[in-house]
Amino acid sequence: MEDAHRLAHADLNTVMQTSRRRWPARAAMQLLSVDQDFEAQQRIRRVAAESGVDVILCGDGAEGLFRIGRADPDLVLLRAGLPVLDATAVVTVVRRHAAVPVVLGIGQGQTELAGPALLAGVSEVLSYPYRDRDLYMVISQYLRDADSRRTEQAVVAVGQVELNGLTFEVKVAGEPVTLPLRQFDILRYLLVHTGVVVSLDQIREHLWLVRGDDVTTNTIKLHISRLRGRLVDALVVVNVRGVGYRAVPIDPDPV
Repeated sequence: MEDAHRLAHADLNTVMQTSRRRWPARAAMQLLSVDQDFEAQQRIRRVAAESGVDVILCGDGAEGLFRIGRADPDLVLLRAGLPVLDATAVVTVVRRHAAVPVVLGIGQGQTELAGPALLAGVSEVLSYPYRDRDLYMVISQYLRDADSRRTEQAVVAVGQVELNGLTFEVKVAGEPVTLPLRQFDILRYLLVHTGVVVSLDQIREHLWLVRGDDVTTNTIKLHISRLRGRLVDALVVVNVRGVGYRAVPIDPDPV
């Protein structure tokens, strides 16, 4: 039995390493729930649907781990005391390969399972059976973060400027341009908000304060000034006096 358990872990590790790369990107956020209780799963399905989230339902830990590797969900909801593979074993394998948030449902008499699961990498613990209010809160919190991560990793193309958030590559008029990390972040933020004026305070909050750093507005202005020099004839960063900055693409073939 112990050998079979190790073999299952080895096979599932292989799935986590290989199958995640083969599946195409999807538009909707995706939640994967592992729970052997049918009524609980239907409640999760209903709440997720009302939140505009796709759901994958699994009945045991081994199936859940396999599906996590294949589907690459944005959020995993595990119930403590799963059959086949328990929640701690699932999280231990997941954490070797993915940073997906994992929320653990702890029922009455299962509090001793919370400690090992948190040490293994569980993101948060919820009381089980789940309440609708708690499910809405978790979905809103973690899938909003997932949406932000997707935006950061997306390929953004505006006019002659293309930015790849996954490979940290920038092309201007088809030619690669090397940017320091802070200028890369500012460019991405401006491109995502093309045509919209963003303030220095917004840039500071979203690119510095959110990471626990701080910066002066003069430093941000200096980064933007240097960024402009690398985007000549492809993108104009307009200074709207007293308000902020707006990215405006340049038409390479004006009529």
